[in-house]
Amino acid sequence: MKIEEIPIYFNTSIDNDNSITPLSVNWSPSADTLLVGLSNNMCLTVDTRKNLQFKQSFSSHQRSIFGATFVDNNQFISWSSDCSIRLWDANDTSNETNGTNTKPIKIYEIQNFPILTAAVDINPTTNKVRVACAGGQSNNFVGSPVYFYKSFI
Repeated sequence: MKIEEIPIYFNTSIDNDNSITPLSVNWSPSADTLLVGLSNNMCLTVDTRKNLQFKQSFSSHQRSIFGATFVDNNQFISWSSDCSIRLWDANDTSNETNGTNTKPIKIYEIQNFPILTAAVDINPTTNKVRVACAGGQSNNFVGSPVYFYKSFI
């Protein structure tokens, strides 16, 4: 199998000092959108049907986004070292300021719990989203994972 390498370059208005690092990349369930979590506290959506055209940016976290994944084709969850999980509407343009959506649907704060990784599961019977989070204590210490389970939707 041949693997095709397709670089994604950030718009200079988003990355004017070339210091932004992608920390997470995930496909939408329909595989027409890539979701990218960035070190500059933002998520980007990229249209894979239109030569990787930038669709929208999302910014509300206070620290680096360590991961983001789609819940369905319309919503995604992002998590960060700012001790929060945010639920977003991937298609909502009504909350945009200069092309960036700054208002998530919900914010879940977890005091003193930087979230470094998470697993998302959707119960097909109830349509509830469950998130298992792992991270560490604040003050730059990452020890044994601490798990947090929550039903979101």
